[in-house]
Amino acid sequence: MADPGPGLGKWLDDERYVAQLRSLFIGDFLVAEAGASRAAKGRQASVAAPLDGASIAEETLQAIQSCFVLPPLRYRLTREAEVNGYRKAEKLCAAAVKRHPAAADRWRVRNRRIIALMGMWNLAREPRHLEEAVKEAKAVLATELPSGADVVARFCLAKDALRRGDTDPETLLRGLIDANGGDKAAATALAAAAVLAIEANAEALYQEYRQRLLSLSDEDHPELWPVLSFIRDRHHDYRLFWGNLGRWGYTREQRYKVRYVISGGGAPQESSRVLVARLKGLDGQELRIPQDLAGKMTGIVFVEPPEEESDRGICVRRLKDFADQFSKQGVPVIGAFLSEDIDTVKALVEDCGGSFRAAMVPGGLRNPLVRRLGILSADRMPNPFLLHGDGTIAWWVSGLTYPVELTSMEGAVSASIGINIEKLRTDRAFEALKQGGFKRALLLLGERLPPKLAVDPWTADRLQGCALAHMGLNNWQAALTAIDAAIAERKRASRHGARLSLGTVEMHFAKSTVLKRLGRGQEAENERAVAERDLAWLERAPEAKYPPSYARNGIPVGVYDDLLKKVRSALEDRDQ
Repeated sequence: MADPGPGLGKWLDDERYVAQLRSLFIGDFLVAEAGASRAAKGRQASVAAPLDGASIAEETLQAIQSCFVLPPLRYRLTREAEVNGYRKAEKLCAAAVKRHPAAADRWRVRNRRIIALMGMWNLAREPRHLEEAVKEAKAVLATELPSGADVVARFCLAKDALRRGDTDPETLLRGLIDANGGDKAAATALAAAAVLAIEANAEALYQEYRQRLLSLSDEDHPELWPVLSFIRDRHHDYRLFWGNLGRWGYTREQRYKVRYVISGGGAPQESSRVLVARLKGLDGQELRIPQDLAGKMTGIVFVEPPEEESDRGICVRRLKDFADQFSKQGVPVIGAFLSEDIDTVKALVEDCGGSFRAAMVPGGLRNPLVRRLGILSADRMPNPFLLHGDGTIAWWVSGLTYPVELTSMEGAVSASIGINIEKLRTDRAFEALKQGGFKRALLLLGERLPPKLAVDPWTADRLQGCALAHMGLNNWQAALTAIDAAIAERKRASRHGARLSLGTVEMHFAKSTVLKRLGRGQEAENERAVAERDLAWLERAPEAKYPPSYARNGIPVGVYDDLLKKVRSALEDRDQ
């Protein structure tokens, strides 16, 4: 029987996962108007303002807007509720357009009618709905529009063209971006193009638009939070553009590397993204993030009390497990409950043993913070975040759940908390090493040796860092001891004692340098020959640089390879 893989193929059986994709493909985010910051509202004024003439009544616009439910509640609607919302919006829009033929902001309503029709087409698969949406889009583009008001119509026409296959995807998407300013295209146009690239299976274009979107500020683009949180989610980023399961299931690499997705070892978060929130403590006091973190690394676990009593035990177990992982590493942790029912929250905290500081998120799921962070299903899997002392997000994982090779999602997330805490501490030590602060680097690295974790994936890297610090201080015998320990640890941690990887090759180069300085010339030459031989082999087989056996054990190998290589090269240049 074929190996079913880690269950990724079954994601499409999850209603919330499908609803999230469907909402993006329909283009709901293009007509979202909630949570806009003061800066964003000011920037959107040129788009929102009528060109001339009378405006459509605000109550009419609000009635239409209420048909478009915001995430994450949008992802929990039944299919019947989804299609009914689009039908209601379409009727209200059609009536408003008919009643206000001279309104200068009629494009607002027509854009929402286009999205409603595409939603009806997506759910009902009746061609007439798409045909009507295309007709409306062409009519919108035939009118005078404020800057950026044409994105919905162009999104619709591009989607129809992709379906027909008359034009290649790159021409279509480049045309959409060029029509909106090219290099200066509006953020909504970039988001629309990124979503269309997914549908068109145009991975290169998607990655291009994704990188441009990642440079945007959350605060300035609240209307795009559903898209920004989606493209930041490592689960989605890893799974997109895979083909369907073949006869033999997923490849070995795909099955093992999914654990990297959770730990995020090879995909660090954007360093400028800061979690800003105001929570309410159970004592009624306000908890401000990041102001009240006291400059310390902190964990936050967002959790939604489950509706079903039968799910309560699972929720308590997972919340307690995640909170304990932070506490065991000496990191303060906050349990952030997406509920304002203080009795329910207090009961859950008591069941967890009160092992963490508890706070409530005002408004629960309706709080804009939920959309901004991309919290999807915290009632099924608590969403842990690891923050630097200034509130910068160092690591997080969303609530998507699925089986993971050799473990459960809960087990993989739990282990990843410790992995990332240790990584932040290792980052601090390596920053000192990179700056030439060798004594400080040794002090920081020594604080974590031996590690508190039963299995610490960074031990080999830290031992290698110790060797380089000793080299910087001309402590050659100590450097040899450390580099031998690093090689042995990398070999021990790999499955079946496999030792070959790009990192171990670099360790052998460092050992060769140390041996040469100790006057052991022949041994140094032998060590360098081994390193050069293995490097040549890896260059012929680049897929083997980081063996699947490491991923199988959840070890994010290679994260520090480039940094450590640069330090070694700089030390060798210094001594020449």
